[in-house]
Amino acid sequence: MTIRLIKKDEISQVQKLAIATCASAWKDYYPQRSIDYVIKNDLTLEKLDSKISESSFYVVLNDKEIIGCGGIKPMNKTESAIFAIFVSPLHQGKGLGKVIMETLENDKFGKRANRIELPSSLPGIPFYKKLGYEHKNGKLNYGDGQFIMEKRFKL
Repeated sequence: MTIRLIKKDEISQVQKLAIATCASAWKDYYPQRSIDYVIKNDLTLEKLDSKISESSFYVVLNDKEIIGCGGIKPMNKTESAIFAIFVSPLHQGKGLGKVIMETLENDKFGKRANRIELPSSLPGIPFYKKLGYEHKNGKLNYGDGQFIMEKRFKL
């Protein structure tokens, strides 16, 4: 297993991973029309490319296959945002999500932040809570179809 920054020609592989993960992990939590909406509107190559270009975006490879990914970008001088955490359904439950999160928190945008925010799907909340993330401002914040979570750091 290798984790490294994404290469420009890998965005379509990330898109396929994201679509497969949403279709599998969300099916018991969201109506199919909601999943289809996210895939059609939020997981386009253009939107992914735009988000990836303004961030540190990592991929996890098993040989040459991308099996996980995630990005972190600055929101302002003291806060950052994590996004697009996806682990292949075939590789979930093996610690890859934790490795991705540790990599992002130790990235230049993670180390300089006193607060990191991330959007979570409903099934992702327990995972992020295990890593020290809580609901933003201690309240259940819901926007754009996702729950907003945060972790505060002492610098």
